[in-house]
Amino acid sequence: MNVRTISMLFVALLSICLYSCSLQMSDGSVFQDAVMEETETVRPGSSYNPYEISSYGDLVDMFELVVGSGRSVKAVLTSDIVIPTPEDPNDRTLVDFPEGVDIDLDLRGHSIIPAEDLSGTNKYLAGVYGSLNVHDGRLGDDDLEGHPISRVLWVLPGAELELRNVTVCAYSTTYGSAIYVDGYAMIDKSEIHGTKFAMAVTESGSCLIRGNSLFTSIASNRLTYDGSGTDGYAYTLYSDGDITIESARVFGLQGAISINAGSARLYDGVYAHATENIMKIGIMPQDYETFYLAHRREQFKGQNGPVEDELYYGLYVAGETNLANEPQCAIYGGEYISNHKNAVQVGNANDGGVGATAYAVIYAGRFTNGAGVNYAIYAEGDPGYGHGVISIEGGLFRSNVNLNQLIDDTQFKIEGPRSDGYYEVVPV
Repeated sequence: MNVRTISMLFVALLSICLYSCSLQMSDGSVFQDAVMEETETVRPGSSYNPYEISSYGDLVDMFELVVGSGRSVKAVLTSDIVIPTPEDPNDRTLVDFPEGVDIDLDLRGHSIIPAEDLSGTNKYLAGVYGSLNVHDGRLGDDDLEGHPISRVLWVLPGAELELRNVTVCAYSTTYGSAIYVDGYAMIDKSEIHGTKFAMAVTESGSCLIRGNSLFTSIASNRLTYDGSGTDGYAYTLYSDGDITIESARVFGLQGAISINAGSARLYDGVYAHATENIMKIGIMPQDYETFYLAHRREQFKGQNGPVEDELYYGLYVAGETNLANEPQCAIYGGEYISNHKNAVQVGNANDGGVGATAYAVIYAGRFTNGAGVNYAIYAEGDPGYGHGVISIEGGLFRSNVNLNQLIDDTQFKIEGPRSDGYYEVVPV
């Protein structure tokens, strides 16, 4: 084979290789992928090179760089962050997490708090417009002598919030909610503490709660905010939207959870008002009494008598807000406790807002009413304003159950009382 032939073969092979490489590169070659991966590794805001946030200014600078980018951005706090009060008194939020970007914010044990006491205002610490995942730290100040704020997080329509291992603290001398959900929220292994609502979910909102998260509130019409006698009716969790609770601990002086419209699915957890009797049976965590009852009782003077006189239900389901969106609640498990009333109330013919019919289906769970109270669960019986409907096919009840409330009395029956005093609904 002569030199000319060898040269021609070499040129042909080289052409084939170059053509193959060009095809691969135009379609996303390994080379391109490697370059892109290397670029992403060093790109600010990547998992390998997160934005480091040590001040409010750093946070604002990051927002300006990523807003509307469609990127997924990682940021870590390197110290506690103090957020200044906006100059415009009409601003409802101190800082806004922008839309069009997915932000993962690792607090690394640090806190984000306001620069001054805003407990008597309607301002939120932060508004969420895009997608925000916050984990491992604190939002809001739990020190009443520090810089508390009445509201902490506002999740706007279309926005998404995820909290993991985060403590949220709100303290208010006015009405407010620690977390207000118009969009979507997922709460996992976190603590949410509010003066009125720990969390409120609107009709446009939805929420998933898991990880045995703790929710507390100290609102009651006997335990007023500022000593003025203003009523403070509020359940710790309030929903007009769509809510699923896989596991949670929910305690409040008024009551634990209120479903006023929309749908709810409750699987596991404890739902009770916070009293010493519940402490004694080992259900309520000890730190709740220390932090929220003993610590704050002096700040919230009962105007009309003992606080315990106005404690209500572990679960309240009543159509208070929208005739076209009747509340539907499915109970698959959990512990529901009231020391002064029935554990579950469905419907309210007394002062139930718009008075839409409310529905609850009980598949399992344990329901404990107060001493001298005739019902563990109760539904407003007559069709009309504030009507309630309960259907049962399982569960343990401290008082006997009405046969009419069984889903099908040919398929289920009531046994008891057992040795522990509870009646049980079981299959025939």
